[in-house]
Amino acid sequence: MQIAVPKSNSTPLLKRQPTNHPYSSAQVLACVVGGSPAGFACIVTREKREWGILLDNLHVLPAYKRKGLASMLLRRCGAWVREQFPETAMHLSVYTSNAAAVAFYEALGGQRCDEFTYSGMTTVVT
Repeated sequence: MQIAVPKSNSTPLLKRQPTNHPYSSAQVLACVVGGSPAGFACIVTREKREWGILLDNLHVLPAYKRKGLASMLLRRCGAWVREQFPETAMHLSVYTSNAAAVAFYEALGGQRCDEFTYSGMTTVVT
């Protein structure tokens, strides 16, 4: 299994956004298993809110779920954020109705630090 972390001077994996766009600073970690994509995580570094750097997406394809890939991606994201932004935390938002995701993040040490309503659904920030 291989996780690719783009270097700051490498070709971006995302379409370049205008420099004032929050995603112009996004970093994507791609997880590849046997030469095929298995999952990815996206960190948006421009979104430094009171909770820290935003982990905007973390997805693993169904065939690779429950194999530790999401945990590994999350740990690598945390390590990258600590390396690049030493005094800054990382946060994410998840719908409270997504009980499996809430349980996953809490099992890995995520703590609820705020709740708000977005698109009519309660969202927790961890």
